[in-house]
Amino acid sequence: MEDGTIMVNVSLARYENGIRAMARIEALKAFAIKSDYNISREDIASILGFELPVEVEKDE
Repeated sequence: MEDGTIMVNVSLARYENGIRAMARIEALKAFAIKSDYNISREDIASILGFELPVEVEKDE
């Protein structure tokens, strides 16, 4: 295509997952721009939709 557009076939499920990921990234971007302080790992995980692994204390 002359306008730089590339057409591809992708399953609806993968397309929907991509759209959800883009929306979450935009939400994280907006949150980071508005935040006056550092963003916590917990906030990032919540916005992106995953759980942080449980931290295990190390014996030293």
